Amino acid sequence: MSSSSRDENRSDAPHSPAARTAAPPPARALPSDDAVDKIKIKVQNWADEAYEEYARTGDLQRLPGFGKPLVVPTGDPLSRC
Repeated sequence: MSSSSRDENRSDAPHSPAARTAAPPPARALPSDDAVDKIKIKVQNWADEAYEEYARTGDLQRLPGFGKPLVVPTGDPLSRC
């Protein structure tokens, strides 16, 4: 077995997947803060419109548990996982 083939089989060889580190994506691949803000506004507007339509058509009254108090769990919510 040659020295180069031994290096290729080792996990710490310079060109092995284990030796590589992930490079950050180029800046142009990341959305700008303005684009993220616009998306958040669109989602919020969509949610507000959906709620308003639901309330206007009376569908809120048809939800199970309507008019009953909410049961708010206490303690650590992750302890039930």
